[in-house]
Amino acid sequence: MTYLLDTNIVSYILRRNATVGRKLRDANRSGQEVFISCITYYEVKRGLLYANAMSQLAEFNQFSQKYEVLFLDDIEIIEIFPGFLNRWRSTTWNQPIRFAIHWYLESIAQAGAVQGSIVLMQAAFEILAWTLLVEEKAIISQQEFKKLPADEQLRRLLSQCSVPLKVPDSLTNLLKASKELNWVDGAQALTEIRNAIVHPNPKKRQKYLNRPFPGQIDVYKLGLWYLELILLNLFEYKGKYFNRIANKEFYQENIEAVPWV
Repeated sequence: MTYLLDTNIVSYILRRNATVGRKLRDANRSGQEVFISCITYYEVKRGLLYANAMSQLAEFNQFSQKYEVLFLDDIEIIEIFPGFLNRWRSTTWNQPIRFAIHWYLESIAQAGAVQGSIVLMQAAFEILAWTLLVEEKAIISQQEFKKLPADEQLRRLLSQCSVPLKVPDSLTNLLKASKELNWVDGAQALTEIRNAIVHPNPKKRQKYLNRPFPGQIDVYKLGLWYLELILLNLFEYKGKYFNRIANKEFYQENIEAVPWV
């Protein structure tokens, strides 16, 4: 059997998680091949550099010398993400894709902490929604799009990408807040929190931000999950992925098919 370590697993290893460490040692003893994906390599390295975690960075550099980093060539990218190169080469899509991936990585690294990451993700949603709904599919006009509230822009983007709108049951804190505040779906919950963060009126800002912080953590997780699925859909990916919000006990239980398959 061959193992490909993702960002979550590498993070657990660097934090010396006993269960993950034991599984890695078992794989080594049984002669299994263990690799690190190039996406994980750069994601972890950038996060450690951003946090100025030099001791962990040195440890990660040693770790990545022990386990080979797998890089993708153009053929593999086409096979796994057939829509990626088409959009990357498109004058319509190239800049929005660059921005969205950059803001996604910044959000993973929690640039500006949790609240700053939520704002960055909302920016990614808006530019992707405009490009898909207005420029590529011409479902609505520029004027109609501008009149839509931010939650409806996100809602339509999610629907076009076959991403579930309902707040997942695993995000218990956000689910509770949504019921208390009458938020109809994840698009509204995410947008309301983002609006509260950037709102100049302190009363409106504190209405949501004074609520328990775990609810904001759930919004952050939901935003990352949404952005990951939107990008995977745009890149026409039809395989399995790690569902970051499933919160199941065993790692393999969190790996599932993308919703549109």
